[in-house]
Amino acid sequence: MFQMSGSYMLGRANSLNVIVQVSYLDNKITEKTRYFTEDTVVDGYEMAKGTTYMTYDNLDGSMSAQTKVMWNTRLRPLKLTLSTAVSYDFMRDPSYVEERLNIAHRHNPSLTFNVSSNFSRRYDFSLKTRTAASFVYNSRYSDVSYLDQGVSFNSRNKITDWMFVNAEYHYSLRYPFQDNSNILQDHMLNAIVGFRLKKSGVELNLTCYDILNRTSSFRTTVQRNYTQTSFTPDFGRIWMVTAVWRFNSTQRGGADLKSRFINSPQLGRDYENTRYLIKF
Repeated sequence: MFQMSGSYMLGRANSLNVIVQVSYLDNKITEKTRYFTEDTVVDGYEMAKGTTYMTYDNLDGSMSAQTKVMWNTRLRPLKLTLSTAVSYDFMRDPSYVEERLNIAHRHNPSLTFNVSSNFSRRYDFSLKTRTAASFVYNSRYSDVSYLDQGVSFNSRNKITDWMFVNAEYHYSLRYPFQDNSNILQDHMLNAIVGFRLKKSGVELNLTCYDILNRTSSFRTTVQRNYTQTSFTPDFGRIWMVTAVWRFNSTQRGGADLKSRFINSPQLGRDYENTRYLIKF
């Protein structure tokens, strides 16, 4: 395995990071299966009709390579922080599909864009997007290719010293190039309104999960010769009321809490799939 990385400062508000990684696996242990359509004897063992016989073999030529370039900067006139990343992953993966040797070449380019605000302590937001593509070319089986798009937006707003409103929105898209009828989309919008009674240390929160009631919660994995998509059941739109009572006698005479939020319940859920959906 070979890895090289470097960080470079380009002035006071800019930085550049470069990562290159290459790995090679010799004698990869690979599963080989054989399905019998009739009664057969193999190595002295009787295999009944419908039996699947599994063995293992060693294959050479498994390798992967990754390169990633990240750039961070501050847009001072707009009081924003910006970061972008461009990456490209390559993998050569020999394997058996049943008893047939298949060589899969996988290409994964991606572009990530993040922007966050720093112009106010009372109001802040962040926007994250990731566009990625996957192309898998097989020596024996059909090729697989698709496009992924993920967007995440978060907003935190301290309206007054005793009230805040936070919201977050996630969107994901899986667009297969071979079959446009199998497009999948996922929406998630959550929001919370909180009221804080400073003297008593009590906080009341009203939270709504999945306001749009449209999420499908899907997960996609791409194998060498097929794509598998699974769905997780969701509860749909949920309303929740929470009460928090915080007390800490050591804070007397200490830091001023007026400029800080009391931590609210975590909104939403983590999205996950092989496309690294909204993974930053």
